[in-house]
Amino acid sequence: MFNVQNALLGVGLGLFATVAQAESLCDCSKIVGQCAASIKMKSLSGSKPSFTANYTITSTTASCSKVSYNIDGTPYFNVLAGTNQIDDSTFGTEPISIKNFSQVRCEVCATTGNQKDGGATTTPNLVDPGLARFVGRWKGTLNWLFVSDPVTIVLEAKQGRLSGRVIGKSGPSEFTTVAVNGNSITYEFIGMDGGTYSYTMALQSDNSAKVTSNGTLNFDGIVQRSN
Repeated sequence: MFNVQNALLGVGLGLFATVAQAESLCDCSKIVGQCAASIKMKSLSGSKPSFTANYTITSTTASCSKVSYNIDGTPYFNVLAGTNQIDDSTFGTEPISIKNFSQVRCEVCATTGNQKDGGATTTPNLVDPGLARFVGRWKGTLNWLFVSDPVTIVLEAKQGRLSGRVIGKSGPSEFTTVAVNGNSITYEFIGMDGGTYSYTMALQSDNSAKVTSNGTLNFDGIVQRSN
């Protein structure tokens, strides 16, 4: 975790070395694409007046991603190089939960000449036709017994990968993973309650797909791609 407002204050030697190593591999002054990221709480320890919260940051890309977020309105960021997941911690005088985090944003940084592959700068790829079938804004309603939930699924293809988010009654949630399997994809996201949810979206035509939940609550429904 790197505090944007106090870049060099309070940074431990281990964290500073991690940040320095990531910045030697990634040039985040050059943003070459967008990605999706999520934050999941791992543990909370301590007692008044000092609490420690441990959390995991997950990005949809394992090259060079910069994940920015706020904790109680204070901006922080992590640069992930060669991995799509990293653990971090924060401290406070009150108990910290996922509700203290906001405005999570993920950007793909250019690589530098220190990369093992020769350091060619990352540039956005043309959209693979296999991914283009899913790209777009899909709208519909998911149903389970007498419960219905209108949803919008937004899918984008960048850096040869699908990413996106689902927008429901409780607000938007960025996908943590998107796996393509023929004419269907399985996406996961972390809900506002901190739980991980998994859904499968199977194409029925160019602009229609069936969405089914993979959990204990069997939500399903049809979504249509809109222009």
